[in-house]
Amino acid sequence: MDKERSFDQLRVNSMKVKKGLLIFVCLTFMVSIAQGQIYSGQKGKIKLRGEAPQEIITAESAALAGKLDLSSKKFNFKQPMNTFSFSQGDLQKKHAEESYFEVKQYPNATFAGEIINDVALDKNGTYNVTVKGKFNMHGVEKEMKVPAVITVEDGKLSIASKFNIYLSDYNIKIPRLVSLKVSQEFTVELSLKMGNQNI
Repeated sequence: MDKERSFDQLRVNSMKVKKGLLIFVCLTFMVSIAQGQIYSGQKGKIKLRGEAPQEIITAESAALAGKLDLSSKKFNFKQPMNTFSFSQGDLQKKHAEESYFEVKQYPNATFAGEIINDVALDKNGTYNVTVKGKFNMHGVEKEMKVPAVITVEDGKLSIASKFNIYLSDYNIKIPRLVSLKVSQEFTVELSLKMGNQNI
């Protein structure tokens, strides 16, 4: 009788161990899937264009960094403001960084939020989405909702967007003396290629 009881107890314990291992394996698998849905990228491109009555200002940078979590659809981007090259050369760059961007005090512009569409990005294709979040520049944070295009191809992802910003919204003041040469409104175009950071 005691032997039978011992055998039954061993069998119960063995089943508990197997069940525990199965739960552990399932949890580990789920965590690995979730982690595998995080994409990140560096060296994304940003183009700025402002058209004033007497001058068109353009600037470009290839220092945009970003991360996108496909499971939560949340993202964040960061752009160093001292990495732009300007159409009028180094003097214009120096003037923009010191007088307008004030890069020593406000070194980065950031955009963090989420994709608000009910869309799955786990298959190859091009997806038109809307992103909503908080855009921070020059120490001022604003809610923004902008269109974006996400392309998924063979495990890689790229995002592109185009929107407008107004310098006055971010407490960037244009002196009256140069108001005909510096536009209040700038078009922002960005593109960033991302890879799965767990591969």
